[in-house]
Amino acid sequence: MQTELFSKKPLVSSNNFPALDFNEAIAEKVDLVCAPLFQHFGMTHFGHIKIFNDGKMFRIANNKKWTRTYFENEYYNDATLYSIQDISEDRNRLLLLSGEPQGDHQNVLCKDFNVWNAIAIYEKFSEYNNFWFFATSQENTKAIDFYINKMDLLKKFLIYFQEKFKDELNNISPDQLIYSNVHTLNKCSEDKEKIKTFFDKLNIKSYQLSEDLSISKKEFECLFYLVQGKTLKEIGRLTGTPFRTSEFYVQNLKKKVKCKKKSELIDYFLHNKAFHSILPRF
Repeated sequence: MQTELFSKKPLVSSNNFPALDFNEAIAEKVDLVCAPLFQHFGMTHFGHIKIFNDGKMFRIANNKKWTRTYFENEYYNDATLYSIQDISEDRNRLLLLSGEPQGDHQNVLCKDFNVWNAIAIYEKFSEYNNFWFFATSQENTKAIDFYINKMDLLKKFLIYFQEKFKDELNNISPDQLIYSNVHTLNKCSEDKEKIKTFFDKLNIKSYQLSEDLSISKKEFECLFYLVQGKTLKEIGRLTGTPFRTSEFYVQNLKKKVKCKKKSELIDYFLHNKAFHSILPRF
């Protein structure tokens, strides 16, 4: 069955056949380089995508079976995940993927391949963007705490990984590129202005999320950015408040839901339907 599965060409765009062949061929090397990460920290999946501004992508990941499904379903066109349009140049952000998966891409990854409870690290530069993806199993919900508390370790691994793959990363050939529909520059300022307008127009002073939980407008604004992976410093810049003020709002939210860590706070609101119902939709 294994030989038959990998002997057939999947139904993907002919432009991306060479990129698929490259991805399948390099998966074993990625797996070997990631072995210490998997053995010692319980992770099962790692991937990297360099996304150029014209939509072309360079991708490498460790899971060969997922790679084929990824190409067959053209998940490289998932603009929601890859466009990262709200990040300023030379900055980065985090996205935590936990709880109930959203959309076909996340559903298949989680439920068919048991790859979930993930963190995506985005880095934005003038000519390209980096996307790094660490994940574990659907059952390993403690991984979210690990990511947030061990960011230094993850960043050191990225340096190590780039050193191991410096030849591939520095000598990308056209045949290795994925042709996608994702473009990274066209909506950044427009979306920022929409979010600012949304918060400026809010007249309500607080939100009642349950019988015993209400959050203020400012707490909601900080929470909105915190769930997106923004740091307290970034939240202060985006909301026009000092760092300490943002920290105060986040600490107050933790007290309200009786949790001690930011990761627990984020996870709580990721699962709160009332919170999602008031999020802006653009």
